[in-house]
Parts: sequence; structure tokens; C-alpha cells
Amino acid sequence: MNFPEYIVIGAAKCGTSSLCNYLNVHPDVYMTQPKELDFFGREGIDEKIQSYCSHFDNKNNRISGEGSVSYMLYSKLAAEQIKKFIPDVKLIVMLRNPIDRFYSDFWFNVNRGAVVYKKGLFEGVIDNTMEVPYSPVHKLSYRDSLITKGDYAFHLNNYLKYFEKDNIKIIFFEDLINDRQSVLNSVFNFLGVRDASIDAPSKIYNKTRYPGKLNSVYVLWKHLKPYLPKDLIVNNRQKLVKLKELFFSEKKPEFSPEARKKLASIYLDSINELELLVERDLSHWKT
Repeated sequence: MNFPEYIVIGAAKCGTSSLCNYLNVHPDVYMTQPKELDFFGREGIDEKIQSYCSHFDNKNNRISGEGSVSYMLYSKLAAEQIKKFIPDVKLIVMLRNPIDRFYSDFWFNVNRGAVVYKKGLFEGVIDNTMEVPYSPVHKLSYRDSLITKGDYAFHLNNYLKYFEKDNIKIIFFEDLINDRQSVLNSVFNFLGVRDASIDAPSKIYNKTRYPGKLNSVYVLWKHLKPYLPKDLIVNNRQKLVKLKELFFSEKKPEFSPEARKKLASIYLDSINELELLVERDLSHWKT
């Protein structure tokens, strides 16, 4: 069976989609399509391992990998399972200011229709005064899911129970933005492949958009969509994607200083612990 040589394990809304697309451009690197196989971190995977490995059958002598951000969220079980099946795999982690990650993830879920937005919901989720109907695989509340994804120290410690630090490459979102080629070269070196000049794609992958004045119409559409003929959706997919632009814009909703301060307080201990783990000053994340 063919196992991956590397896995991008997270974290969500930290630039992993862009990183995986950069990796896939390298002539010696193979990334599965779709990139997120979401295999580990679930019970009862032993009998399904051959199906998982089939995703890496067409790598053609390239270094192969996948990228599933769920492996960070469900790190307790995922880390143990990955070590069991792929003990020498190289793990890549992308980290972003957890406050900004929370904000981006919240609006991303509104964007994709997983959460129905109403006024004050963002602040209400932070304060735990407004509940969101949510059905994740591992029975976390929506608020807990958003917060836990940014508790990087907790998740990294779960992986460090099974993997040496040399097997884990940590990338910071701001570093990738500020010096993309240098960061990519460090990843290529980690994977054991040659440096390569990678042009920035014209498309921004997995970009978060924000609800506009017609959000209520979009919510109605999300409720009606399951009852429409499948052929109608498939045959008009491009038109529907274009129509969605009426419901969302690139204008970011307010992120108040009060909301940032509350999230900074929630993440302070985790950031302090992360600083020790990665030996890097992250004081700019604490405000």
C-alpha cells in the first residue's frame, strides 16, 4: 500500500489551501485531489486503510501527501492513528493569529451556509450568549469548535507525544504572506526536494466572503436548495456561483476592539505555551 510521505495537518483558515496548491505546483511533489481526505481522527478506520492508500497510487515517483485541517481539531485520536499507520510521515502545520483565525472561520461558515447569520451573532458566540445549530462529526458545540481550532499548543502537544520535533514543520501565516518563496523553500527542504520558484496563483483559494444586504435571501436559498432537482443545480452551477456574489461581498464586518480583547484573553495561556514550544515571540498575537 502507498502511504503519504507528508501530511498538512492544519490549522483551518491559516492558509493551508494556498500552501497545498503551491506544493502541488512543484514537479517533485504530489498533492491529492481533493486535498482534504479527512481520514484520521475517526473511529473504525482500520478496515478502510486500503481505500485511503489508493489516493496515493498515482504519485509517479513524486513525494505524495494530503492536507486535512481536521487532523488538528481532532488531534488526540488523529495523532495516535497517524503514528500507527505512517510512523515516519512528515507533518506540516500552518499557524495564524488565533484571534484572526476565529474571525475568518466564523464568517467562512456563514459564507458556506453552515451557519445562519443574524445580527450580533459573532459577539454572541464569543460571549457564549447565543447558540448556533451545529452538527459536527465529533460533537463539539460551534463555539467550542471555533475556539479549540486556535488552541495550537494543545494540538501540537498531542502530536509531540508521538512524533519528534524534527518530523513537524511549523509555518506562520504572516511569514508566508511576507516572504512566500523563502517559506516554500524551507518546506521543500523539509520534504527533501529541490527548491523551485513558485509563482503566486491569480486565484485566492478558500477566500472568506461576508454577508451583505441580501443575506436573508441567501439563507432562504440554502433552505430551498435540498428540494430542487439535482440536474437543475448541476446544469446551472456557474450561474449560481455568480449569483452568490449578490449575497456576499469582500467588505469585512466590524471586528470590535472589545471582541478582540475577549478573544485575546481566551487564547492568552495557549499563546504563552506556544511561544515556549516554537521558541518564538508571539506578543503581537496577544492584543
